[in-house]
Amino acid sequence: MCGITGFFSLNPRPKEFYTESIKKMADALTHRGPDDSGYWVDVGSNLALGHRRLSIIDLNPTGHQPMFSSQDRFVIVYNGEIYNYLDLKKELDKSVSTSWQGHSDTEVLLRGFEYWGIKKTLEKMCGMFAIAVFDKQAKKLILARDRIGEKPLYYGWLGDIFVFGSELKILKGISVKKPALDMEALGAYFRYGYIPAPYSIFQGIKKVLPGTYAEIDLAALGRKDELVFDRYWAAKDFFSDAKLPVSEAQNKLENILEHVIQQTMIGDVPIGAFLSGGIDSSLIVALMQKASSKKIKTFTIGFDDAEFNEAQHALAVAKHLGTDHTELYLTPNDTFDIIPKLPKIYDEPFADSSQLPTILISTLTRSKVTVALSGDGGDELFAGYTRYLMAKKLLDVKSLLPDYLNQMAANFILAIPNIAEYDSKILAKLGMARAWGLGRRAALTLKMPADQIYESIMSQLPLDDEVILQDSWHNTLQGMHHLENIDVISQMMYVDMMTYLPDDIMVKVDRAAMSVSLETRAPFLDRRVVEFACSLPLQTKLKGKCAKSILKNILYQYVPRDLLERPKQGFGVPIASWLRGPLKGWASDLLSREMLAKHGCLNVNLIEKKWHDHLSGKKNLAPFLWEMLMFQSWYSEYMES
Repeated sequence: MCGITGFFSLNPRPKEFYTESIKKMADALTHRGPDDSGYWVDVGSNLALGHRRLSIIDLNPTGHQPMFSSQDRFVIVYNGEIYNYLDLKKELDKSVSTSWQGHSDTEVLLRGFEYWGIKKTLEKMCGMFAIAVFDKQAKKLILARDRIGEKPLYYGWLGDIFVFGSELKILKGISVKKPALDMEALGAYFRYGYIPAPYSIFQGIKKVLPGTYAEIDLAALGRKDELVFDRYWAAKDFFSDAKLPVSEAQNKLENILEHVIQQTMIGDVPIGAFLSGGIDSSLIVALMQKASSKKIKTFTIGFDDAEFNEAQHALAVAKHLGTDHTELYLTPNDTFDIIPKLPKIYDEPFADSSQLPTILISTLTRSKVTVALSGDGGDELFAGYTRYLMAKKLLDVKSLLPDYLNQMAANFILAIPNIAEYDSKILAKLGMARAWGLGRRAALTLKMPADQIYESIMSQLPLDDEVILQDSWHNTLQGMHHLENIDVISQMMYVDMMTYLPDDIMVKVDRAAMSVSLETRAPFLDRRVVEFACSLPLQTKLKGKCAKSILKNILYQYVPRDLLERPKQGFGVPIASWLRGPLKGWASDLLSREMLAKHGCLNVNLIEKKWHDHLSGKKNLAPFLWEMLMFQSWYSEYMES
């Protein structure tokens, strides 16, 4: 895992500007790559590339970046791992005479670009990556991102300079005016708790969408030009109506996972795994241990609060599988110490509170290994979220009644006095923590067409609550209309895969792990697993009330049911009670009328009311309040410092 960056200037500048700026930009990413650094400047092309390296494969200088292709046509800076690079290397050896300088996957990519071309090489790759390649012959800059968006890649204009890189920290390396806030992106943030791609918090700066690439002709590039990204892969192409027998599907999925996990365990540094004791991480660890003659190193953290503690479940699974297990019980103060660091770690407002334990477990894991495998992606690919069951129940009820009766039922529910006061307890039983009520959500769902149900479930607030006074986010998370012939639950899973997974889950994990120079790998997100999962009918994933049924059936071959069968438990911390207790003073300062009003765009009265409602104990509004607190903290760090 590494950090990449670079910039192109429309106007010529002295060589010293390129050299000094690219070093500052790359050094801002030192946490992503503490082992090595490299820079390349082509004054004639007005271009500079920078790289920070976390050495995983080929620890020798032959893995240094920026790296040049054998024919000196391409120069690359690259972040990620290509799991099938040895297969690609063999294919190249059979097709063209090769002389390898080292054994890094980067060198294989460059040879692939030379022989197959950019798009075909991207189509062949299995792994996670963000890539910037300069074609010296065609004078084109190529930006590309992996299929699911595991690795970040930003781009955009700062004055007459086109910049790109792994994190927004790079912007501080260029001596130009600080960009303004993107109010549309901020509106989306208050809706979902994260900023969906292609937006970023700053005007003029965007994220490369997963599964896309752009070939940018630098000679023709202008500030007002909208970059055209082509798609080299799309998950929707793999959805089908095929009816594969359950036993056959299970065997095939297990074989794919075993092969992928063997490839994700390749490296020249110590490798371990996160283990929560849940279905996803337990299956990954079970197959890792099956593939290894040595004990796999596994890691978990625990809390004294039983509602948020999974450590005992992880320990039981670790003992059964025979791993080399490390657990660490943490105090609330361990978590509080991280909170001031969050703006610098995440670079833009980000409010998934499980970011806190994710940083803690990454810190523990990095003390013993350099790479950790995780179970991320299991919920999105195999129907693990409670919201799928909830939506299925609501849709089943809706299908029983004609539209006019659904309207009547919705109006009746909405007319119940103080219905929101009953929602927190119901939501808790369902394992949900959204900031607005189940009763109101259910009523509105009865009124909504199917393609709006996902939007209502994912929103932290009622769709008519305006946190920002001026016109902001009025879009929806697009995607469901691309799968018109697929059931609504599978459509929801697809949109999760394209939005929530890359923009929330993977942002959370990447920034947390990279803040301590830990590489994480998610075998479920390998293209071979994703493509097969998309091709499976919903019944293999969601069987009655049993979520992830196909994964469970595979796992039960390795771990007894009684160690796994329990209600789904999220990876979280008790933010709601902390905001009423030890974090109340910190939160009250950031949510004071003075601090809120200084932006000139926030609905101060609405925010104050929600804060007081939460403090009173009438409602659990922690998700929304955490969003506001993370924005306020970020603003103080980035816009006022």
